[in-house]
Amino acid sequence: MKLSLISIVTNEEKDLGYYLKSLEEQTSQEFEIILCLSNTSQRNLDLIKELVPYQLKFGPRLKYIYNSKQNNAQEHLLNAYRVTSGEYSVVFNTDISVIKNTYIEKMIQAIDQAKVDILEFKPRINGSISWKPQARVVEGREINLKYHKLVFAYTYPFIFNKIIKKSLSNKMLNYKFKTINNNKMCLELTYMLFLEAKTYMYLDYKIFREYYPTDIWLNTKNYVSVFDNVQSILEARQINLIDELLYAKYYFVKLLLTAFLTETKFMYRNIYKTKEDIAEKRNDKIFENHLEIIKKIELTYKTKDYFLTNPYFLRNNSEVVLLSTPVSKLKNLKILKKLS
Repeated sequence: MKLSLISIVTNEEKDLGYYLKSLEEQTSQEFEIILCLSNTSQRNLDLIKELVPYQLKFGPRLKYIYNSKQNNAQEHLLNAYRVTSGEYSVVFNTDISVIKNTYIEKMIQAIDQAKVDILEFKPRINGSISWKPQARVVEGREINLKYHKLVFAYTYPFIFNKIIKKSLSNKMLNYKFKTINNNKMCLELTYMLFLEAKTYMYLDYKIFREYYPTDIWLNTKNYVSVFDNVQSILEARQINLIDELLYAKYYFVKLLLTAFLTETKFMYRNIYKTKEDIAEKRNDKIFENHLEIIKKIELTYKTKDYFLTNPYFLRNNSEVVLLSTPVSKLKNLKILKKLS
């Protein structure tokens, strides 16, 4: 088996039906499907009933696991890693809006050509926000992570645009997460995988679009805790990646989280029924708290001279220019457009 597709099943049963039908029509069938179920028992019974005809079609290639503790994306992925049969795995969720019949074939071709621990492709986010970022790492080159630390600073802080080798994901099976409710970005898992990986490659094209819904809580304090926990691990293991992590933290909090909180599409914010989610999860109070956390980070960085001594802040590129923007001007900056 070449590839394990791991999906955190959404609340929409129609998503699951479309998803499985699309996988049935893939030009390559060298994959298995691992569906991660959660929430109420009745809902899972309804979903399992829908799975029956596809269980007959896919046979043992269709698996489902149930997380009874909490709806935590990172725990779902660890549970899935424990049962994968594929040489590689990728997060391929049921809420992907369009699944072309060549997606799996393209991923497998990329795997066979790269043969690295982590294969990262350009993320393409749609839904309540839209982003197709510019490349941050040189394309198509196998990188030895022991000697090229900049990948730790410049990898996109998401799990869903990365294909992970099984020998690498196996190293995470006993890991205990320090944070919870880390939604589909899976920040902590992403960086911990990089700590264990040896080889990496970036491909500057997207394979599928990751749907970003309106019901995700963007808890800045929680994300900062993730970076702080990873920093503690680096220090305890005496791993020299502090400069990279501090830059990644500042980029994620000041640019990406700010954009995700403020750049919701007009239709989602004002017209669709999702406007209630937006009003609750991306309101002015949450944004004000977010800005206060940025100010605290900036004060710490200035006090410790990170802006003057960290080589990533001394580079002459568009990211560093944006990162130097005063906090008061962030809200109307159109960050995602400038990072595209």
